[in-house]
Amino acid sequence: VEVIRVTDLTPGMRPVTLGGKQLGEFTSANGFSQPAFTSIGFDDHVRLVFPYPGHAEPVLPMQAGELDVDFVKHGIGTTWAYRAQPGDRIHFYGPNSSSTLVHDADWMLIAGDETAIPAIARLLEELPEDAPAKVFLEIADPPHRLELRSLPNVEVVWLTRDNAKDDTLTVLRDAVRNSIWWEGRVFAWLAGEHSAVRDLRRHLIEERGLSKENVESSGYWRRGEVVALETDGAVPDPEKSKTPFETLHDLTELVRPIAIRTAVELGIPELISRGITSAAELAERTRCDERALSKLLRYLQTVDILTKTESSHYTLTKVGEVLTNDFVADTLHPSGVAGRELLGIFGLTESIRTGQPSYRSVTGQTFAQVRTEQDYEDRYLERLAKFQPALAVPIATSDLLAGVRHLVIHSGGAGAQAREFLAVHQDLRITICALPAQADWLRRDLPESIPDDQQHARVSVFEIATRWV
Repeated sequence: VEVIRVTDLTPGMRPVTLGGKQLGEFTSANGFSQPAFTSIGFDDHVRLVFPYPGHAEPVLPMQAGELDVDFVKHGIGTTWAYRAQPGDRIHFYGPNSSSTLVHDADWMLIAGDETAIPAIARLLEELPEDAPAKVFLEIADPPHRLELRSLPNVEVVWLTRDNAKDDTLTVLRDAVRNSIWWEGRVFAWLAGEHSAVRDLRRHLIEERGLSKENVESSGYWRRGEVVALETDGAVPDPEKSKTPFETLHDLTELVRPIAIRTAVELGIPELISRGITSAAELAERTRCDERALSKLLRYLQTVDILTKTESSHYTLTKVGEVLTNDFVADTLHPSGVAGRELLGIFGLTESIRTGQPSYRSVTGQTFAQVRTEQDYEDRYLERLAKFQPALAVPIATSDLLAGVRHLVIHSGGAGAQAREFLAVHQDLRITICALPAQADWLRRDLPESIPDDQQHARVSVFEIATRWV
């Protein structure tokens, strides 16, 4: 569609009239027939796709069909709306669904901030002449009031913040909570800032006793910090501006980490690094269903783990190459030393509730029992030993061991620690206390960790007996 005309209703609202042939029936680029645009719900919403600042697009010929979109001076749409000129082109899609008015309620409670004014204005236009309703509208200051349809049984209350920017203001919430409650069954419609709408909904359900079915709520926006483009102070920088919702999504999204771990478990990065690059070959080597594996490969391409070189052939990106590192693969593989240990995180809820370890509930055995498996314990201690010099050298060269003649160590990687301590303290004797599986590994590891015979002679291993209950 293209911009037909632009007007201003209040200092904070600008209707933009859009027109174009695709408001009627048309065939989209993918060959599917699309119905004519309709909007039967007062709170319908559409998604707008703006041209990037400075990018021109061809102007569509003007058509008979028109659509009015009311832009509240709030958010990224504001910049476009207040710069829009007749002939500017924009894309939109929706609405996905429409809500209709409730006809069996005795009265309606309607509450929202300025972002809800367009929907509330249309709702009042569509209400029957005798419909009773209470309307609460929060705005910045009096000039933002919009002339609304006047109905004999509709009470409209305008609430002003007086341009205050304090996020703790609860003007709308307080007004609804303190209002006189009419008799009969009420249907509530709420829209505006997410937290304000959430608290209002809780009040109506938990304190006023409304059923969830009688409360329709929409969080139109959330508070967040916006960083503008350096080249245009009115346009948010998409790389630097994130809404709280986007931040939370990044923190909680599970598909990406699970898909990457699946690829490691199947050995995909390792195989591709060895020249096995087609989906068919990878499916054969991993004994996977080719169609299902192809979907995983395509997803890994979208998250910059793989690059598609030709039909169904893939190579590793720089990020994907990291997955061939043994240390990284061991961390991500569920049978790896760190990967197997991290399985316990899936029992975090139980641990928080009980205050007890929950590894057994996830894997069928405690982590201490896992470490009695000699193969696992060997790999566990080998991995741990690689980090010990960074810890042991500062201790060995400090005053902590000054005057100590006999040191007892009970620690993973104790052999590597002992080596650093003995190198600095010539008269020090060390006893390492270890569980059976650890002791077995230490007896095999110490000749390599401490090759000096005189230093080795000053180290003994004491095996701790264990009994599982």
